[in-house]
Amino acid sequence: MDPVNLEGLTMDSMGEAGAFEIKAGTGIKTGKMTTKVVDPSRFGKIKTAEGGTGEGYSKPAPKRTCPATKPVIGRRVKGKYPPEAKRRQIEGAVVALLTVKTNGKVGKVEVISGAGFGLDEAAVEAFKQWTFKPATQNCEPIEYKIRITHDFSLSDY
Repeated sequence: MDPVNLEGLTMDSMGEAGAFEIKAGTGIKTGKMTTKVVDPSRFGKIKTAEGGTGEGYSKPAPKRTCPATKPVIGRRVKGKYPPEAKRRQIEGAVVALLTVKTNGKVGKVEVISGAGFGLDEAAVEAFKQWTFKPATQNCEPIEYKIRITHDFSLSDY
């Protein structure tokens, strides 16, 4: 078995003929030493992980592997058509970069390409209400930036 550094165990922990003995008492907690010893064979067989030998060696645990995933849209919210844009019959698309947090909520929203007339602001407000299944890497959720387009068409409103 490979040596292990355990606080409170010293060469004094070795009994007659080099056998390992465990001191009983409060030595580790208080720093006081005792001459009483316990035979480790009284504790029974050491339980090991599957494939272990009881000598401190085992097969390495299988690595958990998951493919990296992108965020998946859970809930979409349609932006409110701004009255000024509606009155002027302005249509357009707002392209934004959303930061999807590890909890699936939208963090920062950066407009990459706007349409003006209040459409950009309406799209940002809508995007902040979207939810996602978060992106993952190594089986863990991660923050992820995703590009999304919100189309404003008068026929849809």
